[in-house]
Amino acid sequence: MVMRAKYVEEVEELKTFIKKEELRLGYYKE
Repeated sequence: MVMRAKYVEEVEELKTFIKKEELRLGYYKE
C-alpha cells in the first residue's frame, strides 16, 4: 500500500512538472 501511495505521488509530481514545462514553452499560446 505504501508503494501505491508513492507511485501516485510521483505521478502527480510528473503531471505538475509537465504542465509547468508546457507553459514555459508557450504550449498554451493561442
